[in-house]
Amino acid sequence: MNKIRLCCISKSQKGGLDDEVLRFTRLCRGLDSELEVLYLFSKKIRIAQKQQTLAQDSYSEAFAPYLGGAFCIGLAPHGQIVDSFGFVDLLKNQQKVHFFIGGAYGLSEHFLSQCDAVVSLSKLTMSHRIAMLVALEQIYRALSLMHNHPYHK
Repeated sequence: MNKIRLCCISKSQKGGLDDEVLRFTRLCRGLDSELEVLYLFSKKIRIAQKQQTLAQDSYSEAFAPYLGGAFCIGLAPHGQIVDSFGFVDLLKNQQKVHFFIGGAYGLSEHFLSQCDAVVSLSKLTMSHRIAMLVALEQIYRALSLMHNHPYHK
């Protein structure tokens, strides 16, 4: 069983995205995988949002407890560009994977250097909601490919 955690600097998403998170969580269970989405936001992050370095430091602090004990993948526009099969290669043979989506200022280079891989979902800048949805869909697509499920077609 794969255990995947998507860690996001964001307040809990109400409405449509919560429905999509629930849908992908259920679909992953059907592929013998566990998917958890963590929304991390604090007063410190809110206050730090006015200055890039402070904001990125607050994101790193929020993510720190999730850096150990898993294969860690930071998501950043300047990261490695992979296709769906390359994404599978990152995940296969990993029992536990943590993905990290930063806040408005993205993830610091220092934080990214602590990750096992840095991947780009796109060279385009995306809102948190869209980045989360794209990441969820790609995680499910990769799991489908790994389990020979026809979803990816």
